[in-house]
Amino acid sequence: MPALYARLGQVLIQPRYSPPLGVRVATSPAPPALIDLRADEVMRDMEAVLVSWEERVRDVAHLTPLDTATSRHRRGGYAVQQATDVLAPRVDALIALDAAPMLRGDQVLELSGVDAGLEILDLHWRGRAGLPETASGARPLPVPCGACGWRMLAEITDVLGYLDGARCRRCGAVYDAEGLAALRRAALETARGGAQ
Repeated sequence: MPALYARLGQVLIQPRYSPPLGVRVATSPAPPALIDLRADEVMRDMEAVLVSWEERVRDVAHLTPLDTATSRHRRGGYAVQQATDVLAPRVDALIALDAAPMLRGDQVLELSGVDAGLEILDLHWRGRAGLPETASGARPLPVPCGACGWRMLAEITDVLGYLDGARCRRCGAVYDAEGLAALRRAALETARGGAQ
């Protein structure tokens, strides 16, 4: 989780897309956000949720309780790392927690250890979904990889959504548009040869 938090921090501050010269882009009257708001939301949720479960586990494991005043001033990455260090070796204690009132947003909910597992899995999924390398827009391509031979290629698109190449999900080989075209030609020739 700390590595995912750090990677989301990189996505958060990456410069926004600026169109190439000559490309017209429609804009709204509102100024664009200078940060990735989805990454910011996931990072805030990750910190709040993990720290809240850390406090509960510290209590049942008889560890030193967090000092609320000091805990508030921890940097996000440090708080996530410290919460993970407390929770990871005590998963059994976390899952066994009885339902107790916990603050989530502006609501107080009765949450148990099962809810902790579901929240942490949801945070992990939301964090991975926000990374460019795991974007959901990549479609599979029915062309075998030139490096490993498996049909595990996924398309890579440019900022306008056009096909710009492919990456093998098995071996990690990356092909630009010309390399992908060559793979397609070879696959087509193989298919034609097999049909005759």
